[in-house]
Amino acid sequence: MKNGKQLTTGKRILRLLGFMLLGGICGGVIGFLMGSNDFKGLPNGIPADSILWFTRPVLILLSILTAYFLWQARKLHTKYLAAEAMDDNLVDELYPKTFRYLEYATILYNVAISLGLFNILLGLKFIIEENGATMSLPFDYAFIILMIIGQILVFKTTQKIRNYKLSAFPTVKEVKDYMYSLDEGEQQANFEQAFVIQFNLNQRILPILYLVVFFIEMITQTNQLVAYAVILFIHAFINVMQYQMVRRYFK
Repeated sequence: MKNGKQLTTGKRILRLLGFMLLGGICGGVIGFLMGSNDFKGLPNGIPADSILWFTRPVLILLSILTAYFLWQARKLHTKYLAAEAMDDNLVDELYPKTFRYLEYATILYNVAISLGLFNILLGLKFIIEENGATMSLPFDYAFIILMIIGQILVFKTTQKIRNYKLSAFPTVKEVKDYMYSLDEGEQQANFEQAFVIQFNLNQRILPILYLVVFFIEMITQTNQLVAYAVILFIHAFINVMQYQMVRRYFK
């Protein structure tokens, strides 16, 4: 039997007790503050405009960095092709740089997409009144056009550098086929990182989010049912989807 343990049982118990103690201290402080000075809850909500004044510049910065890394990846790829038949040392130097910049651009683009959707939904105002409903759209909706252009640029650059024809709006099967077109080392790195991401979500991030929502519920004295439901859905989804792997591998 292989031994995969890296910590002794005693250290694991101490680690768990440490987390429990930290949670107890945080809960005690919050409980003390709520029990004193006739606590009636904090104001419900933070002004959306205040948040958007921070997130919009961040989104612009992410978009600029994405464009920069895409440009660098294309430039290095051109140099790589020119040096391929002449200088092996230069090829070995340019190859990892090219793909590093391409992956940086992809990561930043995906983060920018998430932040852009956050800005759009946060700035959207939908008011229902007795005589009808009104909706105001934030100027962040212009980001949708940039998002589509960015999607095309990222996938076209990926297609050019990796020499693999991939749609700008691929299906799950197309992405899987693309994944299996990578060399074995890169496949292994992606599979390992996917496992680490799932483990952290399942064992750390989502349980912590439950606690964060619970503390917010206590502090604001509001029902956070929707927040709990969203976290529960994500938590259940990443585990239930493992059924496909079990059925496919253990036939």
